[in-house]
Amino acid sequence: MLCVSSFILIFQYLSGTLLIYFIYKAVIGICINFSIFLKFWIAVNQKIKAVS
Repeated sequence: MLCVSSFILIFQYLSGTLLIYFIYKAVIGICINFSIFLKFWIAVNQKIKAVS
């Protein structure tokens, strides 16, 4: 019984850290994509201004 409860605790700890890791990776991915999108958007706007 003690073995099972300690296994559950370890599993909860691991799933918790994995969840934090995935959220962390997702946030970094969104930030990188957003900065790329922002650079692209600025470049497009400059081209539009240059044309008009």
